[in-house]
Amino acid sequence: MVRKKMSFWEEVEDFLSQAPLTDHRRQRILAYKESLLPFAVGIYNVHKARNAAGLIRTAHVSRAREFIVVGERDWTSAETRTADQWTDIKIIRELDQFLDYVKERGYRLVSVEKNERSVSLFEIERYPTPPLIFLGTELGGIPEEILAASDLVVHIPGGGLVPWLNVSVAGGIVVFDFLQKHKDDPAYDLSRELPAPGVRHGFLEFRHKSELRRRQREKASSQDG
Repeated sequence: MVRKKMSFWEEVEDFLSQAPLTDHRRQRILAYKESLLPFAVGIYNVHKARNAAGLIRTAHVSRAREFIVVGERDWTSAETRTADQWTDIKIIRELDQFLDYVKERGYRLVSVEKNERSVSLFEIERYPTPPLIFLGTELGGIPEEILAASDLVVHIPGGGLVPWLNVSVAGGIVVFDFLQKHKDDPAYDLSRELPAPGVRHGFLEFRHKSELRRRQREKASSQDG
């Protein structure tokens, strides 16, 4: 009998069943899972690991359903401050596989880029839903294949002698602009509160978090193969 591969959150729940966490902490993690919203954030060809880390933290705090890393460049999770442990991160190497995944999941692709068809953030009344908010790197931007497949291309107005924002900053602006403009839609209600943090987590919990991180690294490596 072939064992079905566990999803990210199935792995987390399996971890929770074994780790010596308090009931309060376990309930807080599961409440976070239940509060996730139907949208995703992605980045193409990470240029600097800290930018991917910043975007992952944005995706986590905004309760995005998943985060997608596309392209050949690798990144490290050191600067996510453990947000990567509680965020479903997909690694997709090829552009055609990414575009197939977008269709499979039913996402509407929203690319953050300034070009001849982009719309200013200030002019958007509603975003196509459910969106996958996608960013390129400071070097090279988003590939034309992805821009051509996008339902919306949005740019952030403004500019200075340095003509663009850091990619993690730009991503945060667009993600929360989307949530603000859809706050009347119950599907994108970010106001749901999690149980308040409990007492300071003990050494054993951090040790088991490290075990969860090890499992996730192994899964990411298997996706690369």
